Amino acid sequence: MPSVALIISPMDKVPRILPQNEPIPVPHPTADEAGERSLDFSDFRNDTVYFVLRGMLINDGDRSVRIQTSDARFYAGQHPMTGIDIPQPMWSDAEQRHVLEAGQAALFELLPMKRVDDIIEQAEKRRDSEEKMHFSREQIIFLPGTLDEPHLTITILTYAEPFKNLYGSDLPLIMRANSYVQVAITREPMYPQSYEHLQAELRGDKDKLWSLTYFAEQQRLRDRKE
Repeated sequence: MPSVALIISPMDKVPRILPQNEPIPVPHPTADEAGERSLDFSDFRNDTVYFVLRGMLINDGDRSVRIQTSDARFYAGQHPMTGIDIPQPMWSDAEQRHVLEAGQAALFELLPMKRVDDIIEQAEKRRDSEEKMHFSREQIIFLPGTLDEPHLTITILTYAEPFKNLYGSDLPLIMRANSYVQVAITREPMYPQSYEHLQAELRGDKDKLWSLTYFAEQQRLRDRKE
């Protein structure tokens, strides 16, 4: 199984508003000094609130690992403690994935985000439930160098409270200058379902993966009837 260390923390605790379809630079610039902001729900309901998490991956193993993620944004920069330059991890056009060599480190950002109207909806559900609801969920999957080893899946849950006032579409939203932000990480090995399934994953063959999943589900239903 890939041996990868992950270090991650909020760059700051400033909630940011992202208008629709506006690009975000990588790495993200530091936030300007800002106080609380009052937002009209009708004007901002379709915009996105997001936070910036910064992290580093370190391949502690003796073999390369491939990184499968649509959430992490890799960039070149300096090691936060030593100041040593860290390049972006290599990109494989054939596999459409980044590759982290043995002993190599990589810098990345995550942008936990949620639409304003979804934040309101979640807050209203939370009033009637004691369950702690996460603000956002991101994943990074590390694929091994050989076919018979398990994947390593790291899930990052972000808990945050960007608004301070009582929620409601009929009230102005008061965005905090600094929000409560908490990050929880789980690591889970995932063993390949079959050699054929793993081969399809490595090739990025979505049609084959769908077919294997469909026939596996049909077999499961037949087994239940028997």
